[in-house]
Order: sequence, then structure tokens, then C-alpha cells
Amino acid sequence: MRRWLLAGVGICLTGAVCAAPGRLLRDEPLRGAPTTRAPERAQLARGEVVDIQERQGGWTRVISPQGDGWVRMLSLRGDPRQAVLSELKGELGLDARRIETRIVAVAGFRGGEEEDQAEAAGRAALQVLDAYRVDGVPTVVPTRLGPACEGAPPRATAASGTLSGSHLSLISAWALNRLEREHEACIGRALAGRLLNLLPAANEPEAQRFLNQVGRRLLATQGVPDAEPWLFALLDSEEIHAFATPGGHIFLTRGLYRLLRDEAELAAVLAREIARLDAKLLLHALRQQATSGGRPRDETAFLRQLLGNGLDRLIRPYPEESEYQADRVGVLLAARAGYDPYALIAFLQTLSGLAENDPRGVLMSRSHPRAEARIERLSRTLATCLAEVTAAAAPESPARALPRIN
Repeated sequence: MRRWLLAGVGICLTGAVCAAPGRLLRDEPLRGAPTTRAPERAQLARGEVVDIQERQGGWTRVISPQGDGWVRMLSLRGDPRQAVLSELKGELGLDARRIETRIVAVAGFRGGEEEDQAEAAGRAALQVLDAYRVDGVPTVVPTRLGPACEGAPPRATAASGTLSGSHLSLISAWALNRLEREHEACIGRALAGRLLNLLPAANEPEAQRFLNQVGRRLLATQGVPDAEPWLFALLDSEEIHAFATPGGHIFLTRGLYRLLRDEAELAAVLAREIARLDAKLLLHALRQQATSGGRPRDETAFLRQLLGNGLDRLIRPYPEESEYQADRVGVLLAARAGYDPYALIAFLQTLSGLAENDPRGVLMSRSHPRAEARIERLSRTLATCLAEVTAAAAPESPARALPRIN
């Protein structure tokens, strides 16, 4: 039975068409083509069940009792893989224990020689990942979003500051609240090293390079120069989560990566994490929780004092409004880079299709608003903007398939 289910998942994920049940969230016309100008074939009622066939931009092709046609994806709840994955989770979850992430249990490192060794291991892990950075990404002309997208991020907003050659030490810059790009990168790299000690990088060279290619394309359209040391990496964990540390270190887990359909959805998730870093949410949180332990003797002692509970901060929830704003800005960043503006909503629909007791989603459910709430907020705040982006400049070529991982 298990082998049959795994084979079914392979067919469903790789085939061009994979029917699955969906339900209408509101009354919706069934159209002959994926555009509001296409003639209506029938009127579908709220709650009506249909079979999902495929998605194109902001539209989904369905088969209903009234016939075959297209409806707006925001009016439909369902996922092309949901039925098979739900059955598979039921089969594989019989003996599964709840995933206990090591991050929850770790508040910081112990002192002395053990702490020195752990920090050295983290630096070594980051050096390995540095080999996957990419430079010289082909220039992409940013897509003009138009007046309906008020508040669209201006050029270079994702840079989180620039390399300034500041002469302030990290300790002084923190005390004076004058952090520059170099200071943020130093804090973020120390925190990223700690993360990699607990969740090591995945041994997936092709996927690691692909993440950095897509991330660099997003940054290039925001005016971020190659000199900015951003890093995008895949972590060896089946937990569904993403992490971002100051200075431009963004991590996705295997569990999250497996849920992504294509390059556009990957870009949407990475763009969202770029938006969170640009808002400096983690730095603000670290400043609020920082305790005075006297002036540290050097930078190493300062970072240990500052990041004593830094990993715990990585999984604590931020204010809901900031999460909704990261969704919105992430969509606009991805759209400016020429990616499908509906890709983040499509990924959120996949998240909403996961079983509530799926152990892979523990961290996500603790630290983010429910996927359904995020979809609803995006559909209300971006409906006009997304329609305009789609009409103005659809992606020139289909999003590439993601590299396979083990």
C-alpha cells in the first residue's frame, strides 16, 4: 500500500494534469478562458465541489457538473496534490512520532571550550555554503507594477543598507543604535552559524546553487549589488519552515522545499524572507530582549551576550500585522523580478491543505498566522494590484522546475 501511494505521489507531482477536489468560496462564473473577458459558460455557487485540473496565473481550470472552464484561483479552495498527500500522510503517520525540533530545546551555547568549538563549527559550515553563492546574474529589467500597487517597494529597498566602511565597532554601533550593513552581517552570520550547528545544511549542491540563483535575481531587480554578501541555503530538516538572519542569510528547510511546485513559488518564499529582513524585525526583537551584563571585553563576548537566546527568537512569532506585510511586500518583490504574482498565494493554498496534526508544520503554526488568514488578507489587499500586474507584464517564460532533492 505504501509503495503504491508513493508511486501515486510521483505521478501526481510530475504529471501535467492532476485532478483533485476543490470547493468554491463564493459565487463565481465559469469562463471559457483564463480572463475576465472570456464568455461565461455557467454560474457556479458557493460551496460547489469541482475537480481542479491546472493553474495559469490567477486562474484555475476546473471540471464542474456544469462543464469544463476557468475560475479565479482566489475563489477556490483546494490543491492539486492535496488528496494524494492527505492519504499518504494518513498511511505514513500511523507510526510517526511528533517531530521535536531541536531549536525549541536550545536557548544558547554553554560557555568555555565547548562554546568556542560550536562557534568554530558554525563558521566552517557557513564557509562551505559560501561556495554556492552566485555573482553576475543576468540583468532583469524590473517589472513596472503600476499605480494600483501603492506602497510597492522602491528600488534597492531590499539591500537593508549598503556597505559603508563604517569605523564604529560593533559594540559601539549597537550601543548608539547606528548599525550599518557590516554590523548587521556580523550579527546575522554569528546567528546563522548557531542555526547550522542545530540544523545542518542539506547535501544538495544543485538545489543550493539554484536557491542562490533565484535569490540573486530577486536582489538584482531591487538594485542590490553583487558585493552584498547575501546567502540562500537549504537545511536538512523535514520541518516546514524558513529562517532569516540579519545581513542577508536566508534558509529554507527540506520540508518547505518539497512543497514548492516551481521556481516562481520558490522566488515568492525567498522574496517574503527578504522583506522580513528589510523590516529588521529580528534586530528590533534582539534589542528589546537584550539584557545588560556589563560592557563585554571584545566582539566575541558581545555576540555571546547578545545572542544568548537568539535561536529562541528565531521561532517566536512576530506581530501578525508584520507577517501580513511581509506577504504583501514579498509578492511585489517577486512580481518586480518577473515572477508569477500569484505564486505565494498558490503556496499558501498548499499549506492550508496540510492536515492540522501534520508534525512537519509545528514551527510554522506556532510562528505564523494561519494560511487561510494570510490568503484572505492578500486577496483583499492585492486583488486590484495583482490583476494589473498580470495584465501589464506576464512572465516571459514558464517558471523552471526545481532541482530534485533526496
